[in-house]
Amino acid sequence: MKWLVIILLVTNLITGMLLIKKDNIKTYTVNRVIDGDTLVIDNNQEIRLANVNAPEVGRCGYDEAKKALEKIALNKKIIVEGKVNDQFGRLLATAWENGKMVNEEIIKTGWVRYVSQGENKYLSEVDDTAQKNGLGIYGQCVEKTNIKKPYCQIKGNNREGKKIYVLPKCKGYTNTDIEKDLGDEWFCTESEAKAVGYTKALNCI
Repeated sequence: MKWLVIILLVTNLITGMLLIKKDNIKTYTVNRVIDGDTLVIDNNQEIRLANVNAPEVGRCGYDEAKKALEKIALNKKIIVEGKVNDQFGRLLATAWENGKMVNEEIIKTGWVRYVSQGENKYLSEVDDTAQKNGLGIYGQCVEKTNIKKPYCQIKGNNREGKKIYVLPKCKGYTNTDIEKDLGDEWFCTESEAKAVGYTKALNCI
């Protein structure tokens, strides 16, 4: 009987500790969504979702990505997991809303891309699925041919400020995509490309 009482006391103690721990989990309300990968919580802290990269203002998919994140998180309670700030002072974090990972949910829509910030194989696979299904930017912002202006065939790739253009005669041209969410552009002439800072790819004849 004595041992039974002790067991019950220990069980109650453990249960109480778990409840206290659960109650102490800090939640925040999402007051504003800046774009598809950044939101602001009720203490005015900007949260940059880890492993997520959304189109910038003015680029293909920006409005859709922002609206998708608003649908997922705006005015909702979230739990934030993160300790490191990026170069802009935003907390790089994983966010949870009602048991669902916000980072995963926005990647599922296809309106953002997975980026490796501490590799996350699962989120990478979620992004692969969105890409294979042609969701979001993968269906609306990625082009191999210029359908609107078929006479403009020069492909300009803009990667982190490095602007390179490729001509139809260049090696690898057919495998080069125009990814408008990343800032890529079509050009009709080389002069047009050069005028906005693009240089010819080294593998062009």
